[in-house]
Amino acid sequence: MIDQDFMRVVVQFDVPGASNPAIMRFDFQLTSTTDPFVLAEEGPNIRDTFIARYFIPLESVISNGVVMTQLDLRAFAHPDDGYTAVGSLWQGDNAFNMLPPANTLAFRLARNNFTMRNGRKAFPGPTSNELGPGGRISTAAADALAIITTVWTDEPMLVEGTGTDMVFSERIVREPTTEGVNPTVWSTVSWGRAYFGTQNSRKG
Repeated sequence: MIDQDFMRVVVQFDVPGASNPAIMRFDFQLTSTTDPFVLAEEGPNIRDTFIARYFIPLESVISNGVVMTQLDLRAFAHPDDGYTAVGSLWQGDNAFNMLPPANTLAFRLARNNFTMRNGRKAFPGPTSNELGPGGRISTAAADALAIITTVWTDEPMLVEGTGTDMVFSERIVREPTTEGVNPTVWSTVSWGRAYFGTQNSRKG
Protein backbone atom coordinates (compact mmCIF):
# COMPACT_ATOMS: atom_id res chain seq x y z
CA MET A 1 0.00 0.00 0.00
CA ILE A 2 1.03 3.60 -0.64
CA ASP A 3 -0.10 6.94 0.73
CA GLN A 4 -3.86 7.60 0.18
CA ASP A 5 -4.70 3.95 -0.61
CA PHE A 6 -7.83 2.46 0.98
CA MET A 7 -8.05 -0.66 3.14
CA ARG A 8 -11.02 -2.76 4.26
CA VAL A 9 -11.12 -4.69 7.53
CA VAL A 10 -13.72 -7.45 7.89
CA VAL A 11 -14.15 -9.19 11.24
CA GLN A 12 -16.25 -12.24 12.10
CA PHE A 13 -17.60 -13.30 15.50
CA ASP A 14 -19.16 -16.37 17.01
CA VAL A 15 -22.24 -15.20 18.95
CA PRO A 16 -24.22 -17.47 21.30
CA GLY A 17 -27.57 -18.40 19.77
CA ALA A 18 -26.74 -17.01 16.32
CA SER A 19 -26.99 -19.44 13.42
CA ASN A 20 -24.28 -17.64 11.41
CA PRO A 21 -21.20 -15.60 12.28
CA ALA A 22 -21.75 -11.90 12.94
CA ILE A 23 -19.75 -9.73 10.54
CA MET A 24 -18.49 -6.16 10.83
CA ARG A 25 -16.75 -4.09 8.17
CA PHE A 26 -14.47 -1.08 8.62
CA ASP A 27 -12.97 1.04 5.83
CA PHE A 28 -9.84 3.17 6.16
CA GLN A 29 -7.71 5.50 4.08
CA LEU A 30 -3.95 5.39 4.56
CA THR A 31 -3.34 9.08 5.24
CA SER A 32 0.36 8.79 6.08
CA THR A 33 3.14 6.22 5.82
CA THR A 34 6.91 6.45 6.03
CA ASP A 35 7.34 3.81 3.28
CA PRO A 36 5.20 1.65 0.97
CA PHE A 37 4.27 -1.72 2.49
CA VAL A 38 2.28 -4.88 1.87
CA LEU A 39 -0.49 -6.13 4.12
CA ALA A 40 0.90 -9.66 4.03
CA GLU A 41 3.88 -8.38 6.03
CA GLU A 42 2.41 -5.61 8.17
CA GLY A 43 -0.93 -7.36 8.77
CA PRO A 44 -0.15 -8.61 12.30
CA ASN A 45 0.77 -5.09 13.44
CA ILE A 46 -2.38 -3.59 11.90
CA ARG A 47 -4.51 -6.40 13.40
CA ASP A 48 -3.19 -5.84 16.92
CA THR A 49 -3.60 -2.06 16.74
CA PHE A 50 -7.10 -2.34 15.26
CA ILE A 51 -8.28 -4.71 18.02
CA ALA A 52 -6.68 -2.55 20.71
CA ARG A 53 -8.43 0.54 19.35
CA TYR A 54 -11.94 -0.72 18.58
CA PHE A 55 -12.55 -3.79 20.71
CA ILE A 56 -10.50 -3.85 23.90
CA PRO A 57 -12.21 -0.63 25.12
CA LEU A 58 -15.61 -2.35 24.64
CA GLU A 59 -14.78 -5.60 26.46
CA SER A 60 -16.74 -4.61 29.57
CA VAL A 61 -19.98 -4.04 27.63
CA ILE A 62 -19.84 -7.08 25.31
CA SER A 63 -20.82 -10.58 26.42
CA ASN A 64 -18.02 -12.97 27.27
CA GLY A 65 -19.71 -15.44 24.92
CA VAL A 66 -18.82 -13.30 21.90
CA VAL A 67 -15.53 -14.31 20.29
CA MET A 68 -13.80 -12.72 17.29
CA THR A 69 -12.75 -15.67 15.15
CA GLN A 70 -11.44 -14.09 11.93
CA LEU A 71 -10.01 -10.81 10.72
CA ASP A 72 -9.32 -10.00 7.07
CA LEU A 73 -7.37 -7.03 5.68
CA ARG A 74 -7.65 -6.15 2.01
CA ALA A 75 -6.28 -3.27 -0.06
CA PHE A 76 -8.81 -1.89 -2.58
CA ALA A 77 -6.17 -0.96 -5.17
CA HIS A 78 -4.10 -4.13 -4.70
CA PRO A 79 -6.46 -7.14 -4.71
CA ASP A 80 -3.53 -9.57 -4.65
CA ASP A 81 -2.36 -8.18 -1.30
CA GLY A 82 -4.03 -9.09 1.97
CA TYR A 83 -3.82 -10.63 5.38
CA THR A 84 -6.09 -13.05 7.27
CA ALA A 85 -5.97 -14.08 10.92
CA VAL A 86 -8.10 -16.89 12.37
CA GLY A 87 -8.51 -18.23 15.89
CA SER A 88 -9.69 -16.71 19.14
CA LEU A 89 -8.58 -13.14 18.41
CA TRP A 90 -10.65 -11.24 21.00
CA GLN A 91 -13.47 -11.94 23.44
CA GLY A 92 -15.97 -9.86 25.38
CA ASP A 93 -15.66 -9.70 29.16
CA ASN A 94 -19.19 -9.11 30.48
CA ALA A 95 -20.76 -12.05 32.38
CA PHE A 96 -24.29 -10.56 32.48
CA ASN A 97 -27.00 -12.09 30.29
CA MET A 98 -26.50 -11.26 26.62
CA LEU A 99 -29.41 -9.63 24.81
CA PRO A 100 -30.94 -11.75 22.00
CA PRO A 101 -28.34 -12.33 19.27
CA ALA A 102 -30.08 -10.04 16.77
CA ASN A 103 -29.53 -7.09 19.13
CA THR A 104 -26.38 -5.02 18.71
CA LEU A 105 -24.53 -2.18 20.35
CA ALA A 106 -24.91 0.29 17.51
CA PHE A 107 -23.48 3.69 16.56
CA ARG A 108 -24.46 5.98 13.71
CA LEU A 109 -21.57 7.19 11.58
CA ALA A 110 -22.33 10.72 10.43
CA ARG A 111 -20.92 11.43 6.99
CA ASN A 112 -19.42 14.76 6.01
CA ASN A 113 -19.89 14.17 2.28
CA PHE A 114 -23.58 14.81 1.72
CA THR A 115 -23.72 12.91 -1.57
CA MET A 116 -23.53 9.74 0.57
CA ARG A 117 -25.65 8.06 3.22
CA ASN A 118 -24.68 7.97 6.86
CA GLY A 119 -23.07 4.74 7.99
CA ARG A 120 -23.58 2.51 11.01
CA LYS A 121 -21.53 0.14 13.12
CA ALA A 122 -23.23 -2.72 14.95
CA PHE A 123 -21.15 -4.56 17.55
CA PRO A 124 -22.59 -7.96 18.51
CA GLY A 125 -23.33 -9.13 22.04
CA PRO A 126 -24.46 -6.26 24.31
CA THR A 127 -25.72 -7.41 27.69
CA SER A 128 -28.59 -6.68 30.06
CA ASN A 129 -26.15 -4.72 32.19
CA GLU A 130 -26.47 -1.78 29.77
CA LEU A 131 -30.28 -1.72 29.77
CA GLY A 132 -32.02 1.46 30.83
CA PRO A 133 -35.68 2.53 31.02
CA GLY A 134 -37.88 1.40 28.15
CA GLY A 135 -35.36 -1.11 26.89
CA ARG A 136 -33.00 1.60 25.66
CA ILE A 137 -29.33 1.80 26.50
CA SER A 138 -28.74 3.36 29.90
CA THR A 139 -27.56 6.95 30.07
CA ALA A 140 -24.52 5.90 32.11
CA ALA A 141 -23.47 3.32 29.51
CA ALA A 142 -24.02 5.73 26.61
CA ASP A 143 -22.02 8.45 28.38
CA ALA A 144 -19.12 6.08 29.03
CA LEU A 145 -19.12 4.89 25.43
CA ALA A 146 -19.19 8.47 24.14
CA ILE A 147 -15.79 9.05 25.75
CA ILE A 148 -14.40 6.16 23.69
CA THR A 149 -16.04 7.15 20.41
CA THR A 150 -14.89 10.76 20.74
CA VAL A 151 -11.34 9.43 20.48
CA TRP A 152 -12.31 7.39 17.41
CA THR A 153 -13.75 10.51 15.77
CA ASP A 154 -10.91 12.85 16.68
CA GLU A 155 -7.82 10.67 16.36
CA PRO A 156 -6.71 8.42 13.47
CA MET A 157 -5.40 4.89 13.96
CA LEU A 158 -1.62 4.97 14.38
CA VAL A 159 0.23 1.72 13.62
CA GLU A 160 3.87 1.12 14.46
CA GLY A 161 4.90 -1.40 11.85
CA THR A 162 7.91 -3.61 11.36
CA GLY A 163 9.26 -1.65 8.42
CA THR A 164 7.12 1.47 8.41
CA ASP A 165 4.80 3.58 10.54
CA MET A 166 1.25 4.06 9.28
CA VAL A 167 -1.69 6.39 9.92
CA PHE A 168 -5.16 5.10 8.96
CA SER A 169 -8.21 7.38 8.98
CA GLU A 170 -11.66 5.82 9.09
CA ARG A 171 -13.93 6.40 6.12
CA ILE A 172 -17.37 5.65 4.73
CA VAL A 173 -16.79 4.57 1.13
CA ARG A 174 -18.83 3.91 -1.97
CA GLU A 175 -17.44 0.68 -3.35
CA PRO A 176 -15.86 0.98 -6.81
CA THR A 177 -17.55 -1.01 -9.55
CA THR A 178 -14.12 -1.97 -10.92
CA GLU A 179 -11.78 -4.23 -9.00
CA GLY A 180 -8.29 -2.98 -8.27
CA VAL A 181 -8.99 0.73 -7.82
CA ASN A 182 -9.40 2.93 -4.77
CA PRO A 183 -12.82 4.41 -3.93
CA THR A 184 -13.36 7.85 -5.45
CA VAL A 185 -16.48 8.67 -3.41
CA TRP A 186 -15.90 8.63 0.33
CA SER A 187 -16.48 10.58 3.52
CA THR A 188 -14.80 11.26 6.82
CA VAL A 189 -16.62 9.85 9.85
CA SER A 190 -18.06 11.21 13.08
CA TRP A 191 -19.26 8.60 15.60
CA GLY A 192 -22.71 9.15 17.09
CA ARG A 193 -24.16 8.19 20.46
CA ALA A 194 -24.63 4.49 21.29
CA TYR A 195 -28.01 2.78 21.01
CA PHE A 196 -29.39 -0.75 20.78
CA GLY A 197 -29.85 -1.74 17.15
CA THR A 198 -30.46 -4.97 15.32
CA GLN A 199 -28.44 -6.86 12.75
CA ASN A 200 -30.90 -5.85 10.01
CA SER A 201 -32.05 -2.41 11.20
CA ARG A 202 -30.56 -0.45 8.30
CA LYS A 203 -33.05 -0.19 5.47
CA GLY A 204 -33.00 1.40 2.04
